[in-house]
Parts: sequence; structure tokens; C-alpha cells
Amino acid sequence: MIGHYLLTLTAEQEDRVLTRAVSPMLGLRYGCRCLVATVLDRIPTWYEKDMETAAPQRGYGTHRYAPAYRYEELADRFGVERVNAAIRNRILSNRARRELSPVSRETVAADSGGAHQ
Repeated sequence: MIGHYLLTLTAEQEDRVLTRAVSPMLGLRYGCRCLVATVLDRIPTWYEKDMETAAPQRGYGTHRYAPAYRYEELADRFGVERVNAAIRNRILSNRARRELSPVSRETVAADSGGAHQ
């Protein structure tokens, strides 16, 4: 779920996640923000789209699959540093994929002088 959420971020929002400290909600006491607050650059209300999800049919309630709650669960399970590193790596790989997407294998072969003639 967090991977899909990261695909919706703007470049500015990605930059915030890459450059600021992110922590579970308890980090608010220590000057850090949770993932969604970092993305939005403010403390969100519980009714915003970033706090909700479109998975109520699973029977667990919508909040369980929301990015904010998934981040909390993953941080509890794997540790904050490991989850933050995975999120940052995903953002960087998303950026690389966007940068490389206009280039196809056919374009590369044509530019290299038709190596497969």
C-alpha cells in the first residue's frame, strides 16, 4: 500500500520525504513528523485522502490500509530506520523509472548504430 501511495507523490513531496526526518506518530513529540505529515508538510486531519483508503471491502475498516497506519505497522515490525530506507529507495527507483521511461530498447539500438544488423 505504501508503494502505491509513493507513486502519487509530487516531486516536491518526494523531496520532503528524502530530506526530512520521518518517524512514527510518537516522533511528533521530538520534532519529527510521520510519513503523511511529512508528505503534506503539515499535520493532516483524519478525513483527508492520504489518511483514508479505498479498501473497506476487506472487512478491516478503511484505516488499516491507509498509508499512515501501514507506515506505523511497518515501523513497529521492522524498525524505523529500515522502513525509512526502503521508502527512500522506492522513491529513488520511481524517479529513475520516470527518467528512463521515454527511452525504449529500439531507440537505444537505433542510436548505437544498429548493432543488431
